[in-house]
Amino acid sequence: MALSIRQKRVNGVEGYFGFIIGSQTVTPDLGIGNIDIWTKPLSTPNCSAFVFLNFGTSTPTKVSVKLSELGLQGRNGYKIYEVFSNIPFPKIYYLNSTFESNVNPSGVFFGKAIAL
Repeated sequence: MALSIRQKRVNGVEGYFGFIIGSQTVTPDLGIGNIDIWTKPLSTPNCSAFVFLNFGTSTPTKVSVKLSELGLQGRNGYKIYEVFSNIPFPKIYYLNSTFESNVNPSGVFFGKAIAL
């Protein structure tokens, strides 16, 4: 199940957005060029969701981040799933591993990391 997210303007700042998850307003955890990276621990133990949001409009953007940059802390590795298809990536990722995804213009990658 995906997170319920609705978009809203944060503090009235033009072009800057936050999201409402439950009753919490959240803002991006990281920003890399035209990519915002959002992370959120899930209610399932040892499980977090993350989103790469591409504000670009011309070409896909390759996003590369270490799992530690996503705020993950599990030392035994993670299995990462693409949320919409629920298909796992074929390898185990560790905190110093780099996860990469190409994100289409005005698109998202929605992932879930489950600690092993």
